[in-house]
Amino acid sequence: MALAKTVTQIITNTSIGASSYFDSTTYLSLTDAVALAIDASMVSSSSAESGIRVDIIASYDSTTFDTQIYDQFTLSFSSGTTSIYSQTFDVNPSLKYGKVRITNLSTGSIASACDAWSIVQTA
Repeated sequence: MALAKTVTQIITNTSIGASSYFDSTTYLSLTDAVALAIDASMVSSSSAESGIRVDIIASYDSTTFDTQIYDQFTLSFSSGTTSIYSQTFDVNPSLKYGKVRITNLSTGSIASACDAWSIVQTA
């Protein structure tokens, strides 16, 4: 069984307002996926008091997305710097699609230059 990896940038250089979120418009195709990794990065302002949370939201038909979060991680930060984090997830075999939501946890500053990449490993 040969494994293949597909890398896709799903969020590009996006600014997210204080206490706001941004949903990817590029969906993750998870048919035949055995693993999923999400890489995320952000630039926090010097007044930021929190980082960002990266959520994976599941869909079984690419049209209707769950209201429950499939999985998530929080990107730690240091005020005024660029932060990068990667997280690998197991994939439920019945899951076919997903999208990524980045939420700015800071209540008083913008998270800028937010990027997210998906790495989908298929069998």
